[in-house]
Amino acid sequence: MKKIERPDERADGRKCFVCGPDNPQGLHLEFYKLDEETITAQVTPPPEWCGWDNLMHGGFHCVFLDEITAWAVTGLRGVKHFVTAGLDVRYRKPVRLNQTLVLKSSIIEESSRGAKVRGQICNQAGEVLSEAKVRIVYLDEERFHQIVDNAP
Repeated sequence: MKKIERPDERADGRKCFVCGPDNPQGLHLEFYKLDEETITAQVTPPPEWCGWDNLMHGGFHCVFLDEITAWAVTGLRGVKHFVTAGLDVRYRKPVRLNQTLVLKSSIIEESSRGAKVRGQICNQAGEVLSEAKVRIVYLDEERFHQIVDNAP
């Protein structure tokens, strides 16, 4: 496995809740290229992320699936400017807290305009606990900054 280095970006990107090294409240996840088609990371959800009955809150599934799929286009294709246009999540099994989860993603379809990416959250045994198909739109640098700078 090879660690994926963060792409050059504006300083405010370094404060990303999931991967930003400069966010004191962030998760500081690191992402790795497992092979030529797969990105991976690991996370252990603490008790504070509880939703119902010692299960990980469903919102965290979405956060991790959004992030791991974004890193697929960065880590596998070197794309720096894009947005997530759609996130279709399927919750397969409840996720207990305090266990190491494996995040995985791979590009399943791609064009010059963007990609469809599959993301998964698995347990250590490899069981898929939740998964998503994500639509990512590639942007040129100017359009990307227009969108970010003009966000409401």
